[in-house]
Amino acid sequence: MNILVTGATGFIGSCLVKRLLSDHVLYCPTRKAGLLPVHPQVHAIELDLADAFDAGRLPASMDAIIHLAQSRHFRRFPDHAKDIFQVNTQSTLQLLEYGRQAKIRVFLCASSGGVCGYQPRPIVETDPPELMNFYLASKYAAECLVNAYSDYFATVNLRYFFVFGEGQRDMFMPALEVVRQETFNVAGAETTTILDLAELIGSVTGSKPVYSFEPEKGPMAMVANIEKMKLKLGVSPKVSLKEGLDRLVQDLTREGKGAPR
Repeated sequence: MNILVTGATGFIGSCLVKRLLSDHVLYCPTRKAGLLPVHPQVHAIELDLADAFDAGRLPASMDAIIHLAQSRHFRRFPDHAKDIFQVNTQSTLQLLEYGRQAKIRVFLCASSGGVCGYQPRPIVETDPPELMNFYLASKYAAECLVNAYSDYFATVNLRYFFVFGEGQRDMFMPALEVVRQETFNVAGAETTTILDLAELIGSVTGSKPVYSFEPEKGPMAMVANIEKMKLKLGVSPKVSLKEGLDRLVQDLTREGKGAPR
């Protein structure tokens, strides 16, 4: 397949590109072409989604689009509201329209599990939105735009919950086979609390956590129901929370040893 991948140098995107490059031709709009793997099937396209969109730089035809890019300033509202909207929402519309012209078969968009807010039970994909900030509003607006194009190609929104670790595997290719409009929660199988997570990180790193407690804010749970992901995509979590933290700590330790002093 010929696949356009945005956010290809990001955390999830860089892992995805390495996984796909042996079997697919990848076109990657990016500001940092030097961070992409040097491979005959990986093509860098100089294009910053935060600036004016120039579809003329993209191939005339394409099979699929995987839209992973998000604003680098997503935590800096309201100072960078325009950048957040441009990358998260407006570029989504521009890519959808490009995809329609390029005759793509499927469009995948990376969203956030936070669009449904905190719930007293596991969140399902049909829960109504509860947008707690501008970033989540921009992501949900992008979801709505993606769904609006379902008459032209299969549209898939992937809602990620608390992504962490040195890589992400076995999450994308099943979604490229979807033939209709779908939204999927993407998360692990375990639930935890902030307190238990801190204790687990402490045990993995050999350090004792130091706590600063805030006033009680009531129930603030954000847990994903992942039955749809398992049933329709055939994807089940393979890495436990502890194993994922072990990998992350080892990765950070290797980076620290290689860093200049």
